[in-house]
Amino acid sequence: MVNSLFHNKIVFFNTTLTFFIVLLHSSPLNRLGITDISKYVFINFTVHICPIGVPMFFFISAILFYKEGCNLCIKTKLHRRFFSLVIPYLLWNTLFVAIYYTLTHLSLSSSIMNMKGVLNSPKEILVGIIFSEYTPLWFVKNLILYSLISPILLFIISKKKLFFIIFLISILIVLYFKFQYESFGYWLPVYLLGSFIGYNNTKINHPQHSLFYIFLFIAITITSYYTIIPLFFYRLLSPIILWFLADLYIKNYLLIRFKEKQWMHYTFFIYCTHFFILNILQKLIFIYIPISSVFINLVFITSPIITIYLLIQIAKWFSNYSLYKYFTGGR
Repeated sequence: MVNSLFHNKIVFFNTTLTFFIVLLHSSPLNRLGITDISKYVFINFTVHICPIGVPMFFFISAILFYKEGCNLCIKTKLHRRFFSLVIPYLLWNTLFVAIYYTLTHLSLSSSIMNMKGVLNSPKEILVGIIFSEYTPLWFVKNLILYSLISPILLFIISKKKLFFIIFLISILIVLYFKFQYESFGYWLPVYLLGSFIGYNNTKINHPQHSLFYIFLFIAITITSYYTIIPLFFYRLLSPIILWFLADLYIKNYLLIRFKEKQWMHYTFFIYCTHFFILNILQKLIFIYIPISSVFINLVFITSPIITIYLLIQIAKWFSNYSLYKYFTGGR
């Protein structure tokens, strides 16, 4: 039952958070160059909530790597991560660099899509591939880096006092140096916290405190609107709060009513490809249909649904071929 609950919990979060990430990237405001965002309350509110998917994915990835004492040796796990992270990372980045190069260097497509020429030298192409400049795979890049230092992290989380010291130091470093959002350092405290929870199989010992966790989540969500520091603590604490609350409030649903569907296995494929599809879809829509605030909100709602449905169908077809497992890391 425990394994079934954990598996269903992972699938449930992966599916839900993937939709959040797609919805986050569905905001058409930046694509349209709109700076006056006061008329788009719904979009702004949604875009502020949906980024919970990013810290949750880091948190869950760490739990999976260090789950229950890390029974498999680090060498074995690194070998697996090479196939599940490094190969898909390079394949997708290479593919989209090639696509963007083609689209921006063909006069017809570049004029229709209003895309300026990029990737004009071998150096730009190599940088685009290595640093995932044309995909949202910076997340995967950081996971690769965290995997490389896993022997160090494993030693840290196996010593509770040492963990809390390093954890607090990592928070102070982030607050002091003000790392960029996509950087290795910014998300290290979140990954450390997930590693500790996974390694120790930590659970809530006092369910009666659930209302406190709910209040805390609401409080950090509201305060995260205002300054950078509360926003960081929202990203740091919200994953562990939601992870624990899921055990308290949806445990029976996950064990009894939650049914895993085949399309739920396509979340990594959707994550890797959704940004490009959204970009093309919305640019084509706004080329041929007059822009209005009502229509922009409508596009924000419908484009992620269209994108996810389209990508599920593509993944279903692509999964019939052996190449699919290399692009998805065997998922």
